[in-house]
Amino acid sequence: MTAYAAGGERVGGRSYDGPVPGCGAPAGTDAGRRAWTGGHSVYAASPDGTAVTSSGARGTAATARFAAFAVKGLEDVAAAEIRDLLGPTAVVEETRTKAVVFRAGYAEAMRDLRTVDDLCILAADVPTAGSPGEFRDALAAHADLAAAIDLVATLRPMDGTFSVTVSAARAAAGNAKELLATATEVIAGRYGLRPSPPDTRAPIDVRIFVDRSYLLVGVRLFEAPLTHRAYRVVDSMGSLRPTVAAAMVRLARPAGTPARFWDPFCGSGTIPAEAALAGHEIAGTDISADAVAAARANLATVAPGLEAGIGIGDALSPGTWHRHSDADTIVTNLPWGKQIPIASRATLFTAVGQGIGARVARGGRARILTVEPDRLIAAIRRVNPAAVTHSRTIGLLGQAPTIVGVTPGAPAPR
Repeated sequence: MTAYAAGGERVGGRSYDGPVPGCGAPAGTDAGRRAWTGGHSVYAASPDGTAVTSSGARGTAATARFAAFAVKGLEDVAAAEIRDLLGPTAVVEETRTKAVVFRAGYAEAMRDLRTVDDLCILAADVPTAGSPGEFRDALAAHADLAAAIDLVATLRPMDGTFSVTVSAARAAAGNAKELLATATEVIAGRYGLRPSPPDTRAPIDVRIFVDRSYLLVGVRLFEAPLTHRAYRVVDSMGSLRPTVAAAMVRLARPAGTPARFWDPFCGSGTIPAEAALAGHEIAGTDISADAVAAARANLATVAPGLEAGIGIGDALSPGTWHRHSDADTIVTNLPWGKQIPIASRATLFTAVGQGIGARVARGGRARILTVEPDRLIAAIRRVNPAAVTHSRTIGLLGQAPTIVGVTPGAPAPR
C-alpha cells in the first residue's frame, strides 16, 4: 500500500518527503509544482514547453484526463475557454451535463480558467453506477486515485488526510450523504488515508460527481474551487456566481476584442470585475449605496483605480442610460424578485427594454440574465424590432434563469 508523507509525494510506490526529483524543489513551491511524478518518471516543464525527465532527456510532457465542472448550460463556454487558454495541446474529449472532460499536460494556466467552477484530475469515468453496489464497485475497482494524488502532491504539502466532495444529481446510487459515507469508507481502506474532520477540506480532496448513473471520480487539482475569487472582499445580497459572470462576458464579446462594458445592476461588482480581468473598460451602477460600496471595494482589489467606474445610478431612469451612452456592451443580472424585491416588474422591463433596444440599434450588444426572458425580449422588440435575440437557459441556485443575448439586426430597407 502506498503512503503519502507530509510535505512530500509518492514516487515509485514509496513515500517521499524531499525535493521533487529532477526539479530540486519541494512540493508546493513554484518550481515544485511544475514537476509531476508519474510513477517512476519525473517530468519538469522546460521553457520551450517540452518535458525534461529526471535523467535530463527531453520528451513529450505527461498528460492526464481532467474533469472541469461548469454551470449547467455553460459547458460549451467552459470548453472553449479551455481550448483558448491551454492551446492545441488540450484535447476536449467530451462535453456533458455540468462537466467537460479533456486531456492535457498540467499547466499553471489552469488556475486562470474563469468559467470553470472546479477542476479535478480524473481517476475514474464510469458510465454505469446506477446502484449502491455498482457505485462501491466502481470506487474499489475502477478508481485509481494514486496518479491523481501524485500530481496534486506536487502542488501542495500532504498530511495523510483526505476529504470527499459529492455532487449528486438524480443519482440512482443514493443521495449525497450516502455516497459520501461509502466513498469515505472505500478510500480510507484502499489507500490508508485518514478522513478529515467533517466540513473541512483536506489537501487531498476527492471530487465525486454523479449524474443519474454516470460517475466521475477525481482529485481536486487546486486547494480551493475555481469559483473562489480573491477580489471578492465584500459580498452583497444577490451576488452573481463569478463563473457565470465570466461566461456572460465571454458570450458578449469574444476574447481579445476589448469593449466598453456597463452593468446597470452591478450589485457587488462581479460582472465589472470579470470584464476588467478580461481586458475590457468597465462601468457599473446600482441604486443601493451598500452595493456600490461593496463593488468599489471589490474593484479596487482587482486593480487600483477601477473603483472610480462604479457609482450610484437608477437603471430605471433614462438619465442613467444617457450618462453611460459610451458603453457598447451591456452585461447585467436583472433582479429576480427573491432576495431583492421588485417594486414594479412592468416598470423594470419597460426601462431595461428601452435602454437595451436603443443601445443595440446603435450597434451595441447585450447579455442579460433574467428569470423572465419572454417579457424582456418583448420589451426590447417594442423599441427595436430588428434586434436579434437568442436565449440560453442555465441551472443556477435550483432555478433555470436565462441569458438573453441581443445583437444588432439588419437595417431596415429605405
